[in-house]
Amino acid sequence: MIRRVVALGLLAAVAAGLWLEVGSRRGPAGGKVIVLLVTETNRSALAYAPSGDRRARWRLEEDESAQLRLRLRPEDLPGPGTRLLVLHHVSGAGVRLHQAVYRLDRLPAVVPVAREVHWSGTVLDGGRLVSVNLVNNATRVVAGDLAIVAVLPEGTVELSYGGQTFRLPPEDLWEQLRVREDGGVSVFGDGGPEWSAALRRAMAWGLPATKLSVEHLGIWDRSRIGAGGP
Repeated sequence: MIRRVVALGLLAAVAAGLWLEVGSRRGPAGGKVIVLLVTETNRSALAYAPSGDRRARWRLEEDESAQLRLRLRPEDLPGPGTRLLVLHHVSGAGVRLHQAVYRLDRLPAVVPVAREVHWSGTVLDGGRLVSVNLVNNATRVVAGDLAIVAVLPEGTVELSYGGQTFRLPPEDLWEQLRVREDGGVSVFGDGGPEWSAALRRAMAWGLPATKLSVEHLGIWDRSRIGAGGP
């Protein structure tokens, strides 16, 4: 009788939410993938003006029904065991500095948002061309890497960043602003007057400022993800 109740319970759970957990692997079953968009926006991380745009790694676009679709390079397409797809975008002064795609099969996992960004270019120095990194990583105010801890029922993702753990349901957005001032790094969340005042102060005094946002784009059918990226 106990075995029968357990079996029925498992069947009901799969039928209701299509969620499975095997070992340390957890995520949507049935060929679905959770898509997260991690965006880092910097006030002053561009050290030199580039001669052109940096090639994109992925592209989000709307179809005729206004549904988002994702275009990736063939090597970045999710594999059979991929449960989460993380799109990482770094910009400075409105210029794309870096993009990456992370395919996660097992949790917990780390998205290396604190890793230095490199974009090689040439500048004129003393009458000769020299190779430099166009990105000034010292002005990126990041608090370490982003940890994806777990996926909870209904697709909510549990994350950790800068000593803060938070939960992000589908279609929700989390944001944090960090400003480096004389007394250290000031941290602001959820917008509001303090956030706006900190941004104005950073602009007026030339302070390094970084906004990190994590957006849960939802639980996607794999048919919405295809090759043909930029």
